[in-house]
Amino acid sequence: MQEISSIKQRILLFVDSLNISKRKFYEKTGISRGTLESKTGITEDIMAKFIAKYPNINLQWLIKGEGEMVNNHNGNNKN
Repeated sequence: MQEISSIKQRILLFVDSLNISKRKFYEKTGISRGTLESKTGITEDIMAKFIAKYPNINLQWLIKGEGEMVNNHNGNNKN
């Protein structure tokens, strides 16, 4: 049985850190509800929407799980 991708798991961790509901996150990013919980891979479109809304996310963390969750030098999250 296929598990949720590690990138999706990290996005879900990020959503939890924002203290907002997944529903609110989906509304803010324009990502279809349930996408992050599905067992399918993550698309370029989903990544682009997520990064566009939260540009201070540390891409090294998002893709490889290395480093801090966010880059602090870009200011605050756009939540």
